[in-house]
Amino acid sequence: MRRIRSILLVVVPLVGILSIVAWNEASRLERARYLMASGQFAEARSQLGRYLSWFPDDAAARMNMAEALIKDESQTEAHVIRIAIGHLEHAQTDPVFHVAAGIQAGRLQFLLLSQPFDAEHRFRDVLQAEPENYETNRLMWKLLDVTMRAHLSEPYFWQCYEHAIRADRPDLLRDWYLSQFSPGTANASLDHMMGIQSPDESPHARIELRRLARFRDKQMNWPQAHAAFAAWCHLEGAHELAREALDESIESARDDPFYLATVILVRINSGDFDAAQAAFGHWPESDRGFDYWKSRGLVFEEVRGDDRDAADAFERALKIWPGHCDASLQHRRSNCLMRLGRKDEAAECREAASRVDALMELDLHTRLRRLLVDLTSRKTLTEMVEFYRHLGRQREADEWQNLATQTSPNE
Repeated sequence: MRRIRSILLVVVPLVGILSIVAWNEASRLERARYLMASGQFAEARSQLGRYLSWFPDDAAARMNMAEALIKDESQTEAHVIRIAIGHLEHAQTDPVFHVAAGIQAGRLQFLLLSQPFDAEHRFRDVLQAEPENYETNRLMWKLLDVTMRAHLSEPYFWQCYEHAIRADRPDLLRDWYLSQFSPGTANASLDHMMGIQSPDESPHARIELRRLARFRDKQMNWPQAHAAFAAWCHLEGAHELAREALDESIESARDDPFYLATVILVRINSGDFDAAQAAFGHWPESDRGFDYWKSRGLVFEEVRGDDRDAADAFERALKIWPGHCDASLQHRRSNCLMRLGRKDEAAECREAASRVDALMELDLHTRLRRLLVDLTSRKTLTEMVEFYRHLGRQREADEWQNLATQTSPNE
């Protein structure tokens, strides 16, 4: 009995002390949040630091600390951003904050640290938990845009569009058009935000190269970063730079479709057919998208000399976005069909290629961009409907038509 009393004499005061500490620290957390609302981020961080020393597993407080670090304009160094990401990673272990913390950590890596491939990993993790999350789908759409993978962004765009409020849909449709046909214009705001493009600088190809070089330098261990840089170089005719970029890349992404497609394109262009065929041999069974069918067509036409299989592969690629606007694939399929003696089909391909070439004319897209300044104009909406109908993109045509239907006839 005496022993029990002795224990109680110790335990009861201790419980009281802990209760007081908990009450004091709860007050400290509230004080920190008040300071943040007042813009006093340094003082808020001090309060939050003391609170977290007692309650390190409080995910909400971790979220608050990350916010206090990022919103303080005096704290702009990269190591401060990494500290904020560390707090968000702690918060992610709590199911309640898993999505919000993952989005914020990915956004910081993408926009402030210029590490889009690490960010992409986080966004994909969030989308596993919430496939329809608007913010994450929008970030994925733009991330793919700025890493030479705009052709893979369609599913993320349509998720955004379907879950957007009606008033935002015209802007989203315009952004979708620009991201696919005028990437320099579409990505200018992101390039400004990341400090890649100065405020008084107009969009031009070198800005894209600057961006991709930064991504590669920041994420040397990501083969996709090297592939994005090489894809731009190949597109701009800098073939030696493209080869060098892939020579520097590592082999850990040999099953990534974008990486493999870039390797195949660059190696075939340089006459290294063995390397192109070896890369195609690593293609994952789970992927049968545009890049697969285009790459298969290139390998079977250029490396194996199998025009029948190449023509079939090109036909499949032409049915998947962005095959609808790739006249070069129509020309390649036409050449394969001619060699097979299927002259009528070859002629149809050439005619289709001519129609696509006309829809890709610079003058046309310059005019469309000017019209898109006014999304309330019936002329603008009608022109966009016709453009997408001629391109064979019925879903976009229907959405622009819906906007035209909702617009007053006298506008």
